[in-house]
Amino acid sequence: MRDPGTLAELAVFFAAGVILLVLLRAVLAARRGGRRKGRPDSPAPSARAGAQRDPAAGRPPPGPARVAASLRDELRRTAAERDAALARVARLEARVAELEGELRAAQSPTGAEPRFREVKAAFARLYHPDRLGGSGPARRLREEVFKEFWSEIERIERG
Repeated sequence: MRDPGTLAELAVFFAAGVILLVLLRAVLAARRGGRRKGRPDSPAPSARAGAQRDPAAGRPPPGPARVAASLRDELRRTAAERDAALARVARLEARVAELEGELRAAQSPTGAEPRFREVKAAFARLYHPDRLGGSGPARRLREEVFKEFWSEIERIERG
């Protein structure tokens, strides 16, 4: 069996285990015929002491149809619990993915506020030396001013 990797798989394995436990209890109870633990033919302590009798004590053990109906009801309840757990797991996984995306956006330099990115792009379009053309000392001066401002913009962006 492979190692479960998600919360949904763990929930399914848990639900399957609960179902098996319920089935095992029902089978054991049917085999005992409703008798107490211990020797199969030993009466309950209250019956030995002559105490008040339980009204259900005189009834025969539940028949196979009743046990089957009880198991079906328990199976429906367990399946509903499993489905609810799976839905909750899916919601939590979606929230985790959303939070991870927000974290990546907050940590990434491109995850800066949209208005700041727009200002940065507009500045680059307007003042980048390659966009202005020209040559000589005026171009070198524009390159130096742009580099100075650009390094300050990147420092602000990093926080």
